[in-house]
Amino acid sequence: MQTRGIEMSQLYTLIRDTTNLTEVQAKILDHEQVALQFAADISKNQVYLCAKGKNSDISVILLAVRPSYTHSQTFFKAGDTFLRDELSIVENVFSTGRKVAGRMELDQGRKVAVTGYPIVDNAGVPSAVVCFVSSSLDQQQVLTDTGSLALQVPFDGKDYYGIRPQDGVIILDSLGRIIYSNDMANDLYMVLDKEAVESQEIIGHTIVRFPLVDEVMKTG
Repeated sequence: MQTRGIEMSQLYTLIRDTTNLTEVQAKILDHEQVALQFAADISKNQVYLCAKGKNSDISVILLAVRPSYTHSQTFFKAGDTFLRDELSIVENVFSTGRKVAGRMELDQGRKVAVTGYPIVDNAGVPSAVVCFVSSSLDQQQVLTDTGSLALQVPFDGKDYYGIRPQDGVIILDSLGRIIYSNDMANDLYMVLDKEAVESQEIIGHTIVRFPLVDEVMKTG
């Protein structure tokens, strides 16, 4: 995983040197970093962990992750700082405590889509923001939402499967209904009835004959 190359002590050092986050808040972010690569892969976006600097008018990039199957560099890197107006979406997330979507213009004059989500501490106070940045103006919110949810209850690193472009991906809601299916998954006849497969009307159907999904729903 790409985030494995960033030692916990490096993240702690960056947090200590550039922010006023508490030890508890720092530990929450450190615990979540194991899921950042999965979040980047499932969303097909670059993912950035941001916090307010010691000067509250400054935002700091704490971690930067790109999808594992891409070779391009991230737009920003860990340690980069921005004025409040330069990362207005981050400021809006801190102000509202809610998800905020918008656009951002990069230095090279290129616009990208950005969706930010709050990361809250044990008191429910937003201590950081995770930003999903696409390489274009298009974002699939169901994918960024899923990536954000993955950060809330991260597993051990060994429990994450690296998603590749050739993998079939299906995302279910809490009732087992399909809310997303990529092209590679559309022909998985074992999960859908024959009529749905033939018509390609997959979204909204309930998954069937998939014991692993039942087990996940039972155990969480």
